[in-house]
This record gives sequence, C-alpha cells and structure tokens, in this order.
Amino acid sequence: MGVPTVALRAVAVAGPVLGSGSLLLCGGSVLVGGWVLPLLAALVVMVAAMWCGAGEHACARLLDGGRPASEAERCLLAPAVTAACRAGVGPPLVEVLVQPRSPRLVAAATGRRTVLVPGGLLQAVQDGRIEQEEAAGSLVSAAALVRSGLRRDRGPLQLWCLPWAAISVVLRGVGGGLGALPLVHLVWHGRALVAGVVLVQWLLADHPWGAALLVMACGVSYLAPVADRAHQRRLEAVGDRAVVDAGLGESYARLLLATADRVDPQRRTRLSGQNLTARVELAPVLTLRR
Repeated sequence: MGVPTVALRAVAVAGPVLGSGSLLLCGGSVLVGGWVLPLLAALVVMVAAMWCGAGEHACARLLDGGRPASEAERCLLAPAVTAACRAGVGPPLVEVLVQPRSPRLVAAATGRRTVLVPGGLLQAVQDGRIEQEEAAGSLVSAAALVRSGLRRDRGPLQLWCLPWAAISVVLRGVGGGLGALPLVHLVWHGRALVAGVVLVQWLLADHPWGAALLVMACGVSYLAPVADRAHQRRLEAVGDRAVVDAGLGESYARLLLATADRVDPQRRTRLSGQNLTARVELAPVLTLRR
C-alpha cells in the first residue's frame, strides 16, 4: 500500500511550516513583545478559515497576483474554457483568474475552486505559438486538480509560510555565492555526519529535546525533497487523467515539452492514452512461441 497523499504533503511542507512558526514566534517576541501570542492566534484563525474556503478569492489576488479576466482575455480563453466545461471541470464549478505578470505557460490550481491562467499562456495563444488545444489541456488539468481537492491547502500554506518565503529569498540572494564554495557544498551534502557529531555532544550534555529536534530537522531535510517529488507526481497523474479523458493528452504533452517541463516516458505514455502494460506482458509470450 502506498504512502497517503496527505502524508507526502505533510512531509514536503514540514520545513517551511515549522520554520515560519519559529520565525513568527521568535521575531514577534522581539518586535511586539507580549502581543505575539494573540497575534499568532489571530493568524492561526485566519489560516484555519482559509482552509475552510473563506477568503480564497482575496488570497489568489493578493498572494498570486490574480485578477478577473478582461473581455478580450475571456474571448481568447473561450475555446479552452469550453473544453473544460465539456470535461465537467469548467465554470461555474471553478473560477478562472488571470496572472498578467506571470510568464509561465501552464495554468495553476489553488484553493477549492480557483484556476490561475498565466499571462505568458495568454500571450502565447495570441501570438499563435500555442494552439488552443494545448491551452485547453492546461486549463483542464488545473481545473481537475481544483475539483479533486488536492490544492485546497495552497492558500493557507502561502499565508502561513510568508516569513519563510521572505527569508528564503534573502538567504538565496546573500548566500548564492556561498553554495559554490567547496567547503559549504561539502558540509551541506554531509549534513548527516555533522548532525551526528552534534547529536552525540547534546546527548552527552543531557539535552534530549535538542537532540530530538536535531534528528527531526535533519530527517526532514532529506525526506522533504523526496516527498515533494512524489506528491507532484500524484498531482500530475490526477491532472493528466482528466486531460486524457477530455481527448487533449497529446496537445498537453506538446505544451509541457514547449515549457521544458519534465515529461518522462511514463508520463508521455499516460498522456497519449497508450497502454504499454499489455505489450510488456505479451513480449515474453511471443518470445516463447518462437
């Protein structure tokens, strides 16, 4: 039995969630003193409300830069929206917002009913670089993810993890050159050994809670990327299934190739609607008959 999707998602976001909580608690204590706990509780209430579906539209506009499509953009998206409606995942079941500043070519799913169409996709369709069928495949895939409920945590996590995202941008900018240094590169890739040495020291110094936190942090640093990749593959499978059911698998595969996205042979086969299992099972039989 495979690992539940919820568990994969939890491991993948454990680092940002715990890091943001620590930053909010420590930074808030310095900035606002005794008000940190009430403010943190208010933030928890806001995140919980967003998890239940409240404020999704406002979150998509503020955190993702989305806005309602203009009349010209609606006309441009009409064939793709029609294909989504035929697949049973289009408006009014979902709400389509446009991200005018995003250069991406693939629509994104967020919340319980919001599909974000990047300005790059609209521009590519208008210029004729992307066919309407390819845009429709992207829209159907994102809409299917929204309807599946697998992206309902995106908005709440975006809000909670804002401190982590901000400090990550700063650290990447400041420490971009440090990653190229051989010593820093060696320490990071050998962090399990470094953590083991510190763990022994903390245990000898009778700091069991610190040792436990160190083990958890080190484990998350290794498990989170693996869990995130596995979670992304499951999201891709859900979206690809809807695209294939809508008859847009090959068109969507062409769009993914145009974006230099990862399209491994297994996913390409899935999008083409082929069934390699039957051919693999028949191959030994044909060999035996010879």
